[in-house]
Amino acid sequence: MSDCTALYLHYVEPLTILFHVLVLGVATGAISFVITKAAIFNPVHEWVEKRSEFFGEMLNCPLCTSHWVALFFTLIYKPLLLDWGWRPAWMYTSWVNYLLTPVDYMVTIMVMVTVAMVTARIIYGAIKPLMG
Repeated sequence: MSDCTALYLHYVEPLTILFHVLVLGVATGAISFVITKAAIFNPVHEWVEKRSEFFGEMLNCPLCTSHWVALFFTLIYKPLLLDWGWRPAWMYTSWVNYLLTPVDYMVTIMVMVTVAMVTARIIYGAIKPLMG
């Protein structure tokens, strides 16, 4: 393996993936905030609340909605903050590696949700003075 390839694999690629997760987290926060708080979605909220109390409550909670949006983005884009490259060498071919892959995706989703909540809070802080 050349020095450039090693440099890319150890430094550039993880930073690129982190950047993708941060961008997806910001998008998740903005989408969750709009879905849960924008007046344009009020008819959808009312329709869902009539049919299911659980989903109606979920659509009123930015945190709850951001989990589903982050899951959707993870299924589409498949960003993975932690992968086999971070594990010990004996796990590369072990069945444990396959068991830990869903955990790696859950970690990525939780990081996206955390970024989403910070984003939603910033958006809310910027819009609140305009609404009142």
